[in-house]
Amino acid sequence: MKKAGLILGVIFMISVVWLMSGCGSPQPSKPAAQIISEGIARLSALKSAVYELSLKGDIKDPKSADMTFDLGFSGSADVKDTDAIKFTVKVVGTAVDKSDMGGDVDAEIRLDKDNMYFAVTSLDIKGQPLPADVTALFKKWWSYKLPVEVTDQLKTMIPSAKSGATQEQDSFNKLLSGANIFATPTFAGAESVKGEMSFHFKVSLDKKGLVDFMKKIAESEGKSITDSDVADIEKSLESVEVAGDVWVGTQSLMLNQVKGIMTVKATEESPQNGTITFAVTLGDINKPVTVEVPAGVQEFTMDKAAPIMMMFYSPSIIDSGTQSLLQDDINDELSPDLLNTDLGTDALVNQ
Repeated sequence: MKKAGLILGVIFMISVVWLMSGCGSPQPSKPAAQIISEGIARLSALKSAVYELSLKGDIKDPKSADMTFDLGFSGSADVKDTDAIKFTVKVVGTAVDKSDMGGDVDAEIRLDKDNMYFAVTSLDIKGQPLPADVTALFKKWWSYKLPVEVTDQLKTMIPSAKSGATQEQDSFNKLLSGANIFATPTFAGAESVKGEMSFHFKVSLDKKGLVDFMKKIAESEGKSITDSDVADIEKSLESVEVAGDVWVGTQSLMLNQVKGIMTVKATEESPQNGTITFAVTLGDINKPVTVEVPAGVQEFTMDKAAPIMMMFYSPSIIDSGTQSLLQDDINDELSPDLLNTDLGTDALVNQ
């Protein structure tokens, strides 16, 4: 009896491990390549989501400067109503080259229709100390009313806001559905991605499939890729390998996560080599987004922009003659009388 009880206990533990490992999770009913291509195509119906994006790289370049970077982006976006676009992004990270050019950043932007809120927690530019009147703006939330021209420009970036976009979008969706840019994707299990059960696939880049897809995209736009163009693309892809993982939601049926690593090998034409790892995650797909007005936000007036603009006219960046001309130009553009007019605001935006 004790032995039977022990055997039953072992069977029970094996069952638990089997279930927790995903063996009892949902299984795809279509080929992996079809699920992925359809998941990519359905992203055209994406109108709102929260997102996370990370980029890490270590690139060596004997002819130029080596570069390392580690950047993270997170936030939300909602373009259901093109007259009231909502978007937030928080950027944290660092990027430097071997000459110690670059820096660190921690900043956030929130956009609600034409109201923009922004804050810089920290900004460290290597080798260039920031003026006190610039750092005085840090660790505070500022608000700025975007000009109509800017909001109109944002609308043109949303496919649904363009005339004839539906027909173009349908054609593009068909291209995406037929795209085979991943070589022999394999099912790796079902996992939760931001609360949505999702199919996980292991993938690698199908270079020939990518070239064919690029040719079809060009043809759909009335353009053509010559044999010479194809040869150049294939040559550039010889030094690149991409492998990773993709996830497709079982409810949204959209691609909701991508993780991968791109390896670049040096060639005679290009000595660059190194690796770039990337990850993109989507969640709360097509759920409403709310942009929170920061507590203690202050209005960002145009006179506060002057010291920021002057950073880019440093003698270390341009020659003294050009700097003098630019300084005179800025003084004219930012004169107190002009700043209080719509014309002054437009002039600053142009600057």
